[in-house]
Amino acid sequence: MSAGPDFGLRPWEMSDLPLVREAAQDPYIPLITTIPARYSDKAAEAF
Repeated sequence: MSAGPDFGLRPWEMSDLPLVREAAQDPYIPLITTIPARYSDKAAEAF
């Protein structure tokens, strides 16, 4: 996935779950992204 001429984004991976979970603890992140504020491990995997 391209995000600009010198920057690319990769799809989410299962190894990203701890980072996503940590980011979701910031009350601002769920307001401006599609990362849910609270979720089970199954919901995190589905995300």
